[in-house]
Amino acid sequence: MREEYSVRSRLEDILGSGTRKAVAKHELMELARTKKGREPAFDPPLAKVEIGQPQSVHGGWRLIAANICAAASAKLADFGFELLNIRLKRINYNESVGQKIYARMISERQQIAERFRSEGAAEAAKSIGDKDEDLQRAAH
Repeated sequence: MREEYSVRSRLEDILGSGTRKAVAKHELMELARTKKGREPAFDPPLAKVEIGQPQSVHGGWRLIAANICAAASAKLADFGFELLNIRLKRINYNESVGQKIYARMISERQQIAERFRSEGAAEAAKSIGDKDEDLQRAAH
């Protein structure tokens, strides 16, 4: 029983460490998708905005999992294990990191909203300027 616990603990250390390193090296978009397939689904209007523009998925979870398996396989071979596949159930961030992620998301959305407001104000000013110019031409 003690040996089983020791091996299980060592397996969790090896796989957990490799997974954390892989997660830290890649954008979250590589790990999580909102639809099946390689490319994530985005809100169409926001996908055209430069600020906070979503990046395309280069390899996705399959490539990251293959890298984790390759890195862990040599270490697991010492225990007589062959790692065939690895999957994520969830990604847990500690509270401070989670708050930073949410703050960044909010900041990016606020920047996008401000850009839309700015573009709208510019269009409104252009329209008012065009209207005033037309009225002056009509008066003369």
